[in-house]
Amino acid sequence: MWKQAVFYLPEWTVFMQGFIAFLIPYLISRLYKWISNSKEEHEMADIKDETKLRS
Repeated sequence: MWKQAVFYLPEWTVFMQGFIAFLIPYLISRLYKWISNSKEEHEMADIKDETKLRS
């Protein structure tokens, strides 16, 4: 029975390709989120600096 079940499982490279196909878009989305958060924090810091200069 196990031989028949294992026969239908793909090779390990297929699992690795699936993992990479998931991982790359995930990493790209996390990088984009990190960049946008960094940009927002930088803009907020600039606004705080401007208000300090006006005071």
